[in-house]
Amino acid sequence: WNFEEGTGTTAKDTSGNNNNGTLTNGPTWAAGKMGTGITFYGLTDQVYVTNNISVTNGTWEAWIKPGAGSGEILEGSGTGWRLYLASNKLQATFSIGGNITTASGNTTVANGQWYHVVMTINNADKYIRIYVNGKQDGSVSFSGTFSMATNVCMGCQCSGSTGVNHFTGSIDQARIFNYARTPAQIAWDYNRGGPVGWWKMDECQGTTIHDSSGNANDGTLTVGASGTQTSAGTCTTASTAWGNGTTGKFNSSLNFDGTDDYVNEPTSVANVQGVSFWTKPSTTTQSFLQLASGISVSASAGSVSATGFTSPTIYVNGVLGGAVAAGVWNHIVITTGTGITANAIKLGLVGSTYYAGRLDDVRIYNYALTKEQIFNVMNGGASLKFGN
Repeated sequence: WNFEEGTGTTAKDTSGNNNNGTLTNGPTWAAGKMGTGITFYGLTDQVYVTNNISVTNGTWEAWIKPGAGSGEILEGSGTGWRLYLASNKLQATFSIGGNITTASGNTTVANGQWYHVVMTINNADKYIRIYVNGKQDGSVSFSGTFSMATNVCMGCQCSGSTGVNHFTGSIDQARIFNYARTPAQIAWDYNRGGPVGWWKMDECQGTTIHDSSGNANDGTLTVGASGTQTSAGTCTTASTAWGNGTTGKFNSSLNFDGTDDYVNEPTSVANVQGVSFWTKPSTTTQSFLQLASGISVSASAGSVSATGFTSPTIYVNGVLGGAVAAGVWNHIVITTGTGITANAIKLGLVGSTYYAGRLDDVRIYNYALTKEQIFNVMNGGASLKFGN
């Protein structure tokens, strides 16, 4: 339900399955996260879908802008399944074999701001998971098998003609899938799969390395007094970090002299499962970056290692297990299915070993990129790219 009608009392099901909803008891069309949404007033208003929707493994998601800390977002048949807020935190409840199982979130969902909220249930691994803004925010295991066909209430818990536990605020882009979407798919739904940390190295001056992900994880460049470059400079000053990195893979890059230069990212980033960056190393044995103490990416004689990652998958220039070459641009991607708390991010420094060469377009993700996503990132967002 995209809620783009903007008029009338029918919220059309744009999946093609004709599960249309009816605006009941006075919710109104209003500005949504994308185009038009629906505003609920916490009274008896709701959107009601009379058709039974059958789900075994499933995903429920929506954009919400709450006006109060509690209330039902999406719900099926009273207690069958529920996605709701309680004390400004996301909750997901399922009735499984007569037992109620609830996953609780950790993120405080502030009133008056838009959030992407998701719950999934997977009978294969027996887990309920909840996500806020593309990141897993809670989970709980369950026993038995979930399977239910229910009608749907949006903005309240189904109960009689008026419902209970009404939501105050706006809801947009409500969706139900008949499978448990992966973390990568959920991240895509949130922000088209964008990174949670992204350092483009395009400043061309100064010592602040800005985070282009929107998460304000800005870094600080340190250029030491030794080595072949001793100041940050600009892209037009010779023998400086920016001057030596004037030509990057995309726009400019940052040069490191291998002696005492590095970028420190002071913010801790949770659940990192993917790292992507471009490197133009002076030699094929290098220490590129670290995420935390004992968790780093390096190369020895061209062979890339991901130390501290759990069962990492390593791509070089789109090739699984490829080798790094010196003096040319190489694209390196590391993925893992086990999240890392990146609480000591340093670019150009691993432990006490410094990197020599250029770095560009460094990204970290809170999900493991697929092969198709890796090629998309490598090609600068294009499906096919010509030239170097």
